[in-house]
Amino acid sequence: MRKSLGLVILLLCATGAVAASKTQKGCYEVQYSKSWMKKNTEQLLLAARVSLRLEKLPDSKPASYGRLSVQFKDDPSKTWHSQRFECADNGGTLACSMECDGGVFLLSNSKQGLRILLRSTARFTSDECEGEPTLLSRFHAPESMMMAQKGNKACAAK
Repeated sequence: MRKSLGLVILLLCATGAVAASKTQKGCYEVQYSKSWMKKNTEQLLLAARVSLRLEKLPDSKPASYGRLSVQFKDDPSKTWHSQRFECADNGGTLACSMECDGGVFLLSNSKQGLRILLRSTARFTSDECEGEPTLLSRFHAPESMMMAQKGNKACAAK
């Protein structure tokens, strides 16, 4: 997991982005309407949430961590699949790596909210990294998603 995070950080240094120090902790969400889903038939992602936490450790840079949760359109129970992640701040964006080799994504702040950029297939397993993973291919979700900030209660139960 550390190797893939290091590669992402190198990639980010070459591309640049918005200052991550402005990224705020909280709950962010995007939900896609029925009309959007009809137009984008290949998209399997119905909704996504990010619960983001920031913490300052002694003698270190602030650490970012949280949980990415998703719902799929073909799941009649509308189950939220979630996986924990941790991020590295490269001074331009947060490069995040999901636990259990679950994939990588980028977070950046914007006027509209929090932007998430999928860089690999996301794997959702149990917190113990056991069981068959639920996969979200970056080809079945928008590569870049803008999430609006919600109240923290929206993320608490998911």
